[in-house]
Amino acid sequence: MQYARTAAATPEEIAQMQPGRAGRIMSLANEARMIDFIANAMRTQLARYPSTIEEDDARLASEGLEPFCNERNAIIVVRGEKEICLFWIQIADLIRPILVGTGGEGAAVSAMMLGGGGGEIETPADAAAALCGLSLSQREALVRDTFASQTTDTARFITAMHRALKYEGR
Repeated sequence: MQYARTAAATPEEIAQMQPGRAGRIMSLANEARMIDFIANAMRTQLARYPSTIEEDDARLASEGLEPFCNERNAIIVVRGEKEICLFWIQIADLIRPILVGTGGEGAAVSAMMLGGGGGEIETPADAAAALCGLSLSQREALVRDTFASQTTDTARFITAMHRALKYEGR
């Protein structure tokens, strides 16, 4: 991720880089650009494949492939690559609001969640939107209550991102 952070850095952020701080968060805006950089690379990679993940699933489910044949193994490997691409695209969609906010939508969700408006977080996207503009303690409670008990890679990534932001004092 350090390469993507550096690739997404502004000239001002590059000038502020210090030896021994490699891999550290430069700014929330840089983190958002870094995640977008990775997601765009994954979108480009997905577009290069001749089939979609759904087409791969259909091909694997069909009875036309012998078990353990080279074609079946190749489809499984490439399908795994596509899963990784889709994971990073999903992460970008979920984490961007945490890093840069979503304007009125995020504020409205935050007000609903924290003001006792009876709303509930039903999806990770709701939680990401609700994190915009929250204090550190409010964000920590929301991440803990929403993502910490989940075992998905996405939930683990968002929890780790929150910890990194907290460590950096953001």
